[in-house]
Amino acid sequence: MGKNRSFTHTRNRRSEAGNAFLFILLGVVLFASLSFVMSRGFGTEGTSKISDRRAELAASEIMTYAQRIQRAVNRIRSKGISESDISLEFDGNFVNADCDENTDTHFPTCQVFHTQGGNVNEQEPPEGVNEGESWHFTGSTCIGDCDGSSTADEELLLVLPNLEDNVCEFINRKLETNSIPSATGTYSTTAFTGSFSNDTEIAIASGPFDAICYSDGTDNHLYYTLIKR
Repeated sequence: MGKNRSFTHTRNRRSEAGNAFLFILLGVVLFASLSFVMSRGFGTEGTSKISDRRAELAASEIMTYAQRIQRAVNRIRSKGISESDISLEFDGNFVNADCDENTDTHFPTCQVFHTQGGNVNEQEPPEGVNEGESWHFTGSTCIGDCDGSSTADEELLLVLPNLEDNVCEFINRKLETNSIPSATGTYSTTAFTGSFSNDTEIAIASGPFDAICYSDGTDNHLYYTLIKR
C-alpha cells in the first residue's frame, strides 16, 4: 500500500512538472507572437514595413516639404534669377558652382536652402520610409512624351527613392491617384548642379503627372516637378 502511495506521489509530481513546462512553453510562444505583432504594427529598426498610421503622417510630411521647395524655387525665379543659377545644395551635395560663394552674382539669393534665398530649412525624409535614403534633385529626366534630341524637355525634379508601398500609396492618395502606377524608365541619378542634360525618361500610361509615386518594377519612387519645361 505504501508503494502505491509513493508511485502515485511520484506520478503526480511528474504530471505537475509536465504541466509547468507546458505553461512556460505556451508563455514563450505567446510572448513571441505578441512581439511580432507589435513590431509589424509600430515598426522597428531593421523592419522594412511601417504602420499605415505612420505612413500616412510621413506622406503628409513629404508632400509638404516638396511643395515648400517648389514655392522656394518659384520665389527665386521671380527675382529674375535663371533656372541654371538656382542652387539646391543640400548636405554638401548638388553644389551649383554659379551659386556657391560671395563672388557669384546672385549669391546667396539663388540658394533654395538659405534664409536670403528660398528660405527652406534642410530636412531629411521621415525615418523608416525608404531605408534612410535622402532627397535627390535631377535635371536629366524627361516626363511623358520626350523629344530625346534636346534638353528642352528635361524637368527639374525632386526625387525620393525606394519608398515603402504604404507610404507610396498615401502619397498618391494626396495626388488623387488610388494606385501605384508602373512606369517605363525611371529617374536619372545625375545630380542637378545648374545644367540640364538628356539621360532618362519616365513614361506612365495613365500620365503624364507633374508628381507621382510610381513603380519601376522593383522599387517605388516619388518624383515631384519643381520646374516644368
